[in-house]
Amino acid sequence: MSIEFMEKQILDYEKEYERPYVGYFTPNGTLLDFNGEKHSDQNNKIAQDFLTYISYKIGDEVRNGYYNYKDNYSKFISNLSRQIDKIDRDDELKEFEYNLLIFFKRAYSNNDFFNTISRHIIVDDNNLNIKKVLLTNLKDICIQYLGYDSVERFDSLGNKIDVDYNHVKPRLISSSYHNIKERYYNYLLMDWEIQQFPRYNYNEEKGIYELESSIILYDNNDLEEELTDEIKSIRKLIPLDERYKYFR
Repeated sequence: MSIEFMEKQILDYEKEYERPYVGYFTPNGTLLDFNGEKHSDQNNKIAQDFLTYISYKIGDEVRNGYYNYKDNYSKFISNLSRQIDKIDRDDELKEFEYNLLIFFKRAYSNNDFFNTISRHIIVDDNNLNIKKVLLTNLKDICIQYLGYDSVERFDSLGNKIDVDYNHVKPRLISSSYHNIKERYYNYLLMDWEIQQFPRYNYNEEKGIYELESSIILYDNNDLEEELTDEIKSIRKLIPLDERYKYFR
């Protein structure tokens, strides 16, 4: 199923707040404002939760480029479970928070964080802004492990846009879904850029996150190729202001 084209809502936000839109598409396709000027904004609730629970892994000091565990592992896991139980999943932001905390509970379950998520987070022990460095990993985790697709904008040189927010393109969606042509068909028609990342799924039996099987990508390849050709043809033959007629 293709996600509804919601560029107007994004433009309205940018005009009201006078800054580029930063947000996510939820797994079900809802547009979720991230309430910040960038994905690593420390004032956002999701970013605060990320720092709270990654801090158990990183500890207070850095040794050999990696963070080390603090004490009281069982107490930490118990507290994390209580926080998950307290979340009232009655809106998309709380659902986002719930999914992030579930990720951490799974990641810590084997007391082997990095191997469980098949990923390493390396921080220079001389870096004075550790929070900022850690938050550069937040967006990737949301995209690759939680299924939340980021929305942001870049100028023609590939730089993030800080000014001239009114009519600048391209707009960028970063996603780990294997069916991006189908999922973002309407956005691709309207000249949005889609950046695809590897996807990690949780294996309940093994208790680890694993890279998504290439078999899934292969099984979906025919439809994606068909949609690729269709999108390319429409973009070539139909003016931008008339392409909405071909939305799915």
